[in-house]
Amino acid sequence: MKKAAQATPNRQLRQERELRCWSQLEVADQIRTTSLNVSRWERGITFPSPHFRQELCTLFGKSAGELGLLQDETTDSHESFPPHSSLPVQGAVSPPPQTARIAEERRLVTLLFADVTESTTLGETLDPEDMRALMGRYYAHARHVIESHGGTLEQFIGNTVMAVFGLPHAHSDDAERALAASLMLREAVTKDTLLGRYLLLRMGINTGEVVATNNPLGDDFLVAGDAVNVAARLPVVASFGEILVSERTATATQAAFLFHDTRSIEVKGRRHPLRVFPLQQIRALRQVERPALVGRQPDLHQLELLRERTLVERRLLAPTWPADRATR
Repeated sequence: MKKAAQATPNRQLRQERELRCWSQLEVADQIRTTSLNVSRWERGITFPSPHFRQELCTLFGKSAGELGLLQDETTDSHESFPPHSSLPVQGAVSPPPQTARIAEERRLVTLLFADVTESTTLGETLDPEDMRALMGRYYAHARHVIESHGGTLEQFIGNTVMAVFGLPHAHSDDAERALAASLMLREAVTKDTLLGRYLLLRMGINTGEVVATNNPLGDDFLVAGDAVNVAARLPVVASFGEILVSERTATATQAAFLFHDTRSIEVKGRRHPLRVFPLQQIRALRQVERPALVGRQPDLHQLELLRERTLVERRLLAPTWPADRATR
């Protein structure tokens, strides 16, 4: 999509949404688009296509002019998705120009979404400039923590940070990296003398397969898949300061992390409840599972006898095995 020459915030659209106490994600769900698109419309970065403009007018019961959706016809900044095309999922990034060649591949990634919840007195104590500086401080923490753990900071969507672990470079412990980053980010915000007074974090982490589209002309990429949608909704149902981890992520990281008791949650758009695991902390000692020895009971018995003889005689004894066993 093309960006408008001068981004002018759409205050009318934002005010109508806030009057109904709706989040950007709730608006996006009702018109079948993404919260990233709604955020861009409100910030004036892009204008909705005629299809979504009509959807917004129907949703709010207002005209396009009352919602600030009219634009100069010479300005081409509509969304590039036709009404019946496949919509990108939450967290999708703008595709590169049509001239670029796109390589698509299926990747297993871990996604981290961190939502900032403001203190109830924040609006009374800070003006917009101070609020912007405060969020800039938070974004700096997020960028440092995520990149230091090998993740990619994908988007700042309003008060939400989206990070991907496994793109563009995959690691065998991407899920563990994501959990470690979430704990460090929460600690960084809590210990910050300014952020700790005003901001609370709610995070969600999910692992799953996505279709990744890389842009050979830059570092941008698009991730699409149900795993992104699930990760984006976990912070919505999390408590303040809580990090909710999906079952797949918890299974992959249980050797290195401790979790609180699991619980089931209802997530909008899902038929069945999801099991989530509130993250507690890193294990002091990593659990290592050793495979069981099969068919080695006689050998184990001989080693136990050898150990007892070594303790009694106080000298080193080496085990000896028949030739047929030594070659097995």
